Amino acid sequence: MRRSRFFWQLFPTYLLVILVTLLTFSWYALRKMEELQTARIATDLETTARLLAQTFVDPVRRGSGAEVDRLVKRFGGDVALRLTILSATGAVLGDSDGPAALQASESGRSEVRRALQGETGTAVRANEARQEPTVFVAVPLRDGPKVVGALRAAMSMGPLRERLLELRVQALGGAALAAALAALVGFHAARRIAGPIEQIERSAERLARGELTARVPVPANDELRRLAETLNAMAALLADRVSLLTRQRNEIEAVLASMEEGVLAVDRAERLLNINRAALRQFGVQATDPRGRNLYEVIRNTDLQQFVAGILAGGLPASRELRLYDEAERLLEVHGLVLRDALGAAIGALVVASDVTQLRRLEQLRREFVANVSHELKTPITAIQGFVETLLEGDLRDAETTRRFLGIVGRQAERLNQIIEDLLTLSRIEQGPESGQLAKERAVLAEILQSSKANCLVQANEQNVAIEVSCPAGLAASVNAALIEQAVTNLIDNAVKYGGPGKVVRVEAEATPLDLRVRVIDQGRGIEERHLPRLFERFYRVDRARSRKLGGSGLGLAIVKHIAQAHGGSVEVQSTPGAGSTFSIVMPRSVIS
Repeated sequence: MRRSRFFWQLFPTYLLVILVTLLTFSWYALRKMEELQTARIATDLETTARLLAQTFVDPVRRGSGAEVDRLVKRFGGDVALRLTILSATGAVLGDSDGPAALQASESGRSEVRRALQGETGTAVRANEARQEPTVFVAVPLRDGPKVVGALRAAMSMGPLRERLLELRVQALGGAALAAALAALVGFHAARRIAGPIEQIERSAERLARGELTARVPVPANDELRRLAETLNAMAALLADRVSLLTRQRNEIEAVLASMEEGVLAVDRAERLLNINRAALRQFGVQATDPRGRNLYEVIRNTDLQQFVAGILAGGLPASRELRLYDEAERLLEVHGLVLRDALGAAIGALVVASDVTQLRRLEQLRREFVANVSHELKTPITAIQGFVETLLEGDLRDAETTRRFLGIVGRQAERLNQIIEDLLTLSRIEQGPESGQLAKERAVLAEILQSSKANCLVQANEQNVAIEVSCPAGLAASVNAALIEQAVTNLIDNAVKYGGPGKVVRVEAEATPLDLRVRVIDQGRGIEERHLPRLFERFYRVDRARSRKLGGSGLGLAIVKHIAQAHGGSVEVQSTPGAGSTFSIVMPRSVIS
């Protein structure tokens, strides 16, 4: 098991407590033993001194120093103690260790003073001669109630100290052995305590790293078991909460990512909190994750920056349109409101941007379409109404005039009918792919082109225009043959009308590696470049007077474009003024069968 920091905090502390306890106990026991031995010696000395005291009372009272000295030396040798006899003044009358005359006065000794006062005096100090600790006990010599002197017994503690030293060494050895055993027990006890805590620590670290499936082993110890169970319950709760938050975040991210509208959120310092892919695309942001950066750094659009600043300052919802200029002019409609937290405090702003460029363009086209339809319908209706009124007000018996006016009315009615038919055709073509009702079948393109040629032969012959068809014999495609025939017919019809007498119109079909192309090429006077982008719009005319004179409805090329789009393709035009024009219907190669 790897040793943890907790273990090395617990075990040394435990070991230190053991060592301090053992040393303190050993020191105290040895000290008490020394005190007990000293007290025992003092007691023995007092007992011996009291037994010998009466022997010295008479010689001391008589002042017989020689007798006192002789008795002291004899008794001192018998009891193996140092005995000293002192007078009432503290003078040494006899000493078992030497001549009494050589002994100085001992009246200043504490034990002597107490004995001369009638009490037993005890003292422990170094012997002046041997410099060894010595126990001194002095008892009074009484002659009745009167203290006539003192008897002092002394015993060296040197042998005792040597014995105590041996005991100290033995005690220290025992203490060291006990400490070693206690340390071993403490080591295992610390490991048993630190091991589960270390496991809990490792599991907690895994939880902190986000490994919420990690679980803490449950130890047998009640306190640690409750801690482990609490951590496991917390981990399970966190896992549920994180899973819920992750699921909600993923749902929000999925919603934001799938939205066509751009969404961005900023805090009060105008730092981006979130932005979806649509907003990145709309504002041309190249950074993949600009969150946390200032709005001014990420989106360099002054109008948007002012819009967001206004929301943060005013605190009210707002909306406006922004114009963006990159590859082409785009129009964004933005709506903004204040972001608030759970307590209702403003924490930022939310902006939703919708690209309304196509919508505005369609609205413009709708307005133009309504205006064009109104104008186109008004012209024949006005003509019809005018000639009818003229006929009603005139002389109907003038057959020639009546016939001429009725012919004009008939042509205008036919033109009106053609416009309506073309509008209905356009409506059917637009609704076909949307409703899934555009029927397709395998058709040979050469046959379709020949049918279109046949539809225009009468008009071509009248204009002295030759129509040439060039198409590989085996080229076939999965198309709506009637619509393709109508589109090619419209192109040939225009080429014949605007090509001029004596010209040649070529109709070609070609399969390229990328697509299938049907081209109608004329040798007319061509079209100026400024007209080409709008050529396929409804009712758009390059030369309005000439177009109406030739009887066109203004919807032929629009029908061609929608037929091509219904087949997943497009239309193209190339024209050089004075050199003719080439109109192409381009369909994906997948239609070739």
